Amino acid sequence: MISKEEKINKKVKELCQIQVIENKFAKENFEEVIAEYKQIVEELPDEFCIEVVPNISVDGNVLKMLVRAFEVQATLLCDHPQSVFQTVWNYGYWYDSPEASVHCPARRVPDSENKLCHVVEYWREQKEIESHKWLKSLRPLPIFLDDKWLHVLRDCRGEIGITTSNRAHIAAAIDNVIHIWKTNGELLYRLIGHEDNITQLEWSDDGSSLISRAYDGEVKIWDAEKGELLHSFSQVKTTFSFSHDGKKVAIVAAKNTFIWDIETKRQLCILTEEKAIRSISWSPDGNKIACAGIDEVTIWDVSLGKKQNTFHITREMHCSICWHPKSEKIACNQEIWSVITGKTLYKIEGIHLSWSCDGRKIASTLDDHKVRVWDGENGELLYILETESHPFHDKMWWEMENVYWSGNDREIIYQQCDRELSVWDVQSKKLLDTSKYSENAHQAKNKYIHAAGDCVVRVWSDQKSNFTCALLGHKERIKRLSRSKNGKYLASIAKRELMIWDCETGIPICSFTTQEIIFNVHWSCDNRKIAVVSEDSAVKVIDIRDEKILYTVEHGQDPSFASWNNNDTMLVTISGDTYFFESSESIRDSVCGITPVSNPFGITFPEQKIPVEKETIKIWDNEGQLVHALKHGEYVKSVMWSEDNKLTSICSNGSVKIWDAQSGVCLEHEKEKNSLAIESAKPERFLLEVQKQKILVKCQKEKKTVAFFCPAIRDVQLAPNNIVTGFLGKNVYILQLCGGW
Repeated sequence: MISKEEKINKKVKELCQIQVIENKFAKENFEEVIAEYKQIVEELPDEFCIEVVPNISVDGNVLKMLVRAFEVQATLLCDHPQSVFQTVWNYGYWYDSPEASVHCPARRVPDSENKLCHVVEYWREQKEIESHKWLKSLRPLPIFLDDKWLHVLRDCRGEIGITTSNRAHIAAAIDNVIHIWKTNGELLYRLIGHEDNITQLEWSDDGSSLISRAYDGEVKIWDAEKGELLHSFSQVKTTFSFSHDGKKVAIVAAKNTFIWDIETKRQLCILTEEKAIRSISWSPDGNKIACAGIDEVTIWDVSLGKKQNTFHITREMHCSICWHPKSEKIACNQEIWSVITGKTLYKIEGIHLSWSCDGRKIASTLDDHKVRVWDGENGELLYILETESHPFHDKMWWEMENVYWSGNDREIIYQQCDRELSVWDVQSKKLLDTSKYSENAHQAKNKYIHAAGDCVVRVWSDQKSNFTCALLGHKERIKRLSRSKNGKYLASIAKRELMIWDCETGIPICSFTTQEIIFNVHWSCDNRKIAVVSEDSAVKVIDIRDEKILYTVEHGQDPSFASWNNNDTMLVTISGDTYFFESSESIRDSVCGITPVSNPFGITFPEQKIPVEKETIKIWDNEGQLVHALKHGEYVKSVMWSEDNKLTSICSNGSVKIWDAQSGVCLEHEKEKNSLAIESAKPERFLLEVQKQKILVKCQKEKKTVAFFCPAIRDVQLAPNNIVTGFLGKNVYILQLCGGW
């Protein structure tokens, strides 16, 4: 008779054999396998420890983290169970390996003698014998196994938009299908009906209904309790909102607001404005609605379908409106208005506004990474909350910020335009949580819901910090990567921040911060210098070894590209725009050599703008001195050096010019050339295919896909030694193709 202890030991040893795990995931249901492994871990005694292979022992915590490694990439393993070893190694090794502290100094690496990294390294040795092909991460991935996420919601195979109801249900828009989960990970419904990708979701306050809008403008109202479609609208391009009792919904289409009764499934009225409507807000009792345009707000009586009041507001690109939760006051842009009189009660600083649930305070943001909290009665500034973000922040006009209160007014949640989330405790004014790696985040019943860039939704506890710590890296979202010529170094650009990485170790070796936005970085042929192209019309040449600026060249107008010749003796910079408009007077003065002086007679002339051709190509020596300024005559797309120091410039209209860089003479001009192709000297043995959710590694010889990686990182580049680099959000990924390529 086998004892209970012997049964547990046998199951644990099987759980630590990679061949057994791979077979189970390949043949059995993923959910059932995970449930089985979780049950094994839960049944372990407190002081459990067993030697699974010679000199490698595991305890309960190691086994718990092992199961978490399966869950962290649930979608990938469901689709491709052969990726289980790669997933467990990439997360398991960096969980408790001593090397992890180099990449994440603030994180305390578990110091137990029993380590998960020992188990996955033993697996790696076995896989090397089989020449197993996989993608190895040379630095920790953004999420650690001991981060405090509670559940993983699977089936997330697309762009994720996420929202939560007060019933702690989660709705995620995955392509054109809505998934509704409980926060314990149980999938309730899949709502199918949209033909295009879904771009917006919103719950009713009571959580009984859900409204969705797709990219094609189609809006659908759903019964979230039954998973049924209630009604559809087409060509809705702006916004919609539920009344607070969840019985009515307002849907805006251009100048019209349609009021729809959910219970009777009929349209109540149409409210028509003279100008396009930007945002709407319901009164607490659901009998009135405020519609805001660019420069005015209209108050409507919904039951009568008539205007009650109209008042003018400060004209803003972003027009947010928020009705007081308990009285007849409206916050719109930077003013608080009386709904009854239409008069301004007081003004505050802020574009995006949110009342506290009790109406005593109002929070505002002003696109400066600060949240201001005001007294809701008199508009007195109470305090300012600052994020940990970089002080310089540029955002485009379509990028929106948001601020809102938790249901009990104990926390203020601030979501930046790059979807980074900050949460403050209202009483202590302390920052509770900054979700560095989330793509989308919401709060529901003391839990935070995050949709990460790897197409997996995770539910986190709100106790203390969700994330153990941040990896060494950028504070802002990465925009671009540039690899050195020998492939040993990688430059990553995040607005005003530049970091240089060692591709062999995955460790950043130096970083630079500038006052100007960085557009691009170009490496010298000796891999020691970089040319940094920034918005100040200058190109800075930096020595990465000494971490200092060697010299700066002033191009004169916005440069877009820089490149060294083969022996690094000359640097070329280009700007795309050929023609710049200047006043006729300034052109006349510059041509005639006249120094502008004041006009003693006070005579004014009509200002005329004349297009002037500029030098778009400039060649500099290795000390930063201008050698030649060349005019191509069209929009210059790129330039290339030949081995004999000839320069080829390529324009948008297909024309190509070849220049002698020493003399600046144009040697050849081809007026029409449709394309310029550069073929690889030798065919690669593999092909990287970047899909929407993952990366595929295809073997050219075997004509099949041999490895998968999730998430689908951006700007994927292949360096020597089979190094693959890319980025997602604020994180740099450095991977290595292993398996005898």
